[in-house]
Amino acid sequence: MKDYEKLDFLMNVTKTSNSALSMSINLDSSHISRLRRGERHLVRDAEYMRKMAAYFLSQCHEEIQKTTLAEVIQVPREILDDPQRGEKALHDWMVRDRKNDSVSVAQFLKKFEGFHSPQEQIGPARSNGEAGPEISVYQGYEGKREAVRRLLSMVLKESRPQELLLFSDESMDWLALDFAFQKQWMGFLSEVITRGNRIKIIHTVSRNLDEMLEALSHWMPLYLTGAIEPFYYPRKRDGIFKRTLFIAPRTAAISASSLDVMAPEAVSVLMKEKKAVAGMVKEFEAYLALCRPLMRILTKEDRISYTEMLMAFEGEVENTMIKGHGLSLWHLPEHLIRTRSEESDVLNQEELLTLSRQRKENYLKNLETRQVREIIHLEDIDKVREGGVPLGYDGILEFIPGTYRPEEYRQHLKTVVHLLKTHENYQVVLTDQVENMEYRILVKENLGVIVEKITPPQVAFVIKEGNMIAAFWDYLNLIHREHDQSKAEVISLLEAFMEEI
Repeated sequence: MKDYEKLDFLMNVTKTSNSALSMSINLDSSHISRLRRGERHLVRDAEYMRKMAAYFLSQCHEEIQKTTLAEVIQVPREILDDPQRGEKALHDWMVRDRKNDSVSVAQFLKKFEGFHSPQEQIGPARSNGEAGPEISVYQGYEGKREAVRRLLSMVLKESRPQELLLFSDESMDWLALDFAFQKQWMGFLSEVITRGNRIKIIHTVSRNLDEMLEALSHWMPLYLTGAIEPFYYPRKRDGIFKRTLFIAPRTAAISASSLDVMAPEAVSVLMKEKKAVAGMVKEFEAYLALCRPLMRILTKEDRISYTEMLMAFEGEVENTMIKGHGLSLWHLPEHLIRTRSEESDVLNQEELLTLSRQRKENYLKNLETRQVREIIHLEDIDKVREGGVPLGYDGILEFIPGTYRPEEYRQHLKTVVHLLKTHENYQVVLTDQVENMEYRILVKENLGVIVEKITPPQVAFVIKEGNMIAAFWDYLNLIHREHDQSKAEVISLLEAFMEEI
């Protein structure tokens, strides 16, 4: 939600009028009206923000109000019964700074595009032999590391592959504070996957966004294998007791729980006893039933699935933002596709043309009622004149190799200008930052994000978790606002660029 949408939501759920709020926080009623419409911005560090939080909380007299509020601001329901904790939780939600999330997204994308080899972050897997007795107890961070080594060592000794079940919302310091063990952990998991095992993991999205994106970066080498299914629990947990379950159903399991302040001293129990392992499998499966897929991970081997998913996603009618390394494929002129596919002896030319037409139809339908905004970096004019600009069909959907001829690039820009002139809801901003981007981003507001790496190893993350969607949306929206170009200015710049080609 944007700031004004948060304010409007709170006033609606508490049945508060502009005049009532005005009297409570000593702010002019007309100013509140403008804040509510987004014509004025809330001042995050203003004293009236705390007064607002206290007032709105005091107006939640009915259980349905508190339940609704708790779900939206993502806190346990009982927190709203405590005036101090409830006021702080509500205030924190009202003033949350999306710019910080945008920084986290930018850092994630830098790591995403800079990743080139699945083996880069993977160290050796060193076996530690058997676990010893049926039940072994390990204490502290080093103890947890040793328990994990022994569990994965046992998995590697199994003759048949299995599906590992992983969940932890405990502090990750046991992993993050030991770089050598991080590489060893990745080496174990890589070897486990190489031998045909699969992994289901429940990520903890209640960690802050920076931690969440860091975790995704950390797991990226393994995601590229296609052997991991990530999930998340969509509601807020109370966060008092933390839990870890690392389970190899046919082999052994690690169970641990702790309070945050006790995490460095927490006890991890490694169990081989079959009934105990089966009981933990049931516990994991019961929790998994309450979870949702965090994202789909698709590689070049999943081209058909990716195409089907992309078409369905682009067919959803919602505000859309796009950022990529070049001009978008959905408005690539059809005659250019036909000509170049014939020259390149592309076997599936009709499939390619059908796909292109359907994508264009989806976007034009979207433009009837929603906005489509693109962030475009124009290539260096000399590079365009030399015919050195990639045509754009790269990444998972690599159909046509080669580069634009100068006239083809001009024709594509002409199509962009035509769309700008004929569709009110189509907007473009031109960035002057020289970028060698190795990814593209497609975000549909409140629906999902596709982040695709277009250079080897090609991979696409299809994300459906709400906070991450909002963070990527705000990241692109911030770039869009920073350039602040009118449509007339963009058209003028594009036409001038075409004249120079």
